[in-house]
Amino acid sequence: MVGDGENPGLMIRTLSDLFKTLNKVKDKEFNVEISYVEVYNEQLKDLLVENNNINIDIRYDNQKG
Repeated sequence: MVGDGENPGLMIRTLSDLFKTLNKVKDKEFNVEISYVEVYNEQLKDLLVENNNINIDIRYDNQKG
């Protein structure tokens, strides 16, 4: 996902492409917000929140999964 200096991963390449595209548009202003989450043992955790002690429960829908 992250990669390294020689082989950037999916996250680095995605953000790079996003900002290259946004920089091409000169007549608009953009506000970019990023979430970085981890799913582990059926718990969802926001990795960008410092001292994150809040776990977000993952819920299942019987019809949609």
